[in-house]
Amino acid sequence: MADATRKTVPDWMRARLNVNQRFLILCLVAGLLCGLAAVVFHFAIEHLFSALWNFAQGRDPKTFIAVMIAAPTLGGLLVGIVSQKFVPEAIGSGIPQTKYAYYNKGEKSAATWASCA
Repeated sequence: MADATRKTVPDWMRARLNVNQRFLILCLVAGLLCGLAAVVFHFAIEHLFSALWNFAQGRDPKTFIAVMIAAPTLGGLLVGIVSQKFVPEAIGSGIPQTKYAYYNKGEKSAATWASCA
C-alpha cells in the first residue's frame, strides 16, 4: 500500500508546474549536463595530449614523430572498431538521417536513432 502513495519526481512536477515551466526546467537541466560533459571532454583531451607530449618529448626525433603520428591513428582505429561493433548502422555524417526525420514530420525510426548514438 505504501508503493501506491509514493510519487516520482515527474509526478511531483506535473502536480505543481505547468507544461511550459516543466519544459524550461528540462531544457536547463539538459543544457547544464551537456555543458558539463563538454567541459569534461575538453579536459580529458587536454590531459591526454599533455601526457602523450610529455612521454614523446624526451625521446629521439624519430620516436617523437612516430608517437605523434601513431597516437591519433590508433585512436581513430579504436573508435572505428568500437563504432562498427556496437552501432554498425551508424555511418556517415547523420545529415541524411536528420533530413529523413524532418521530412517525415519527426517520425522516429530505428535507423535514425541508432545513428545518433
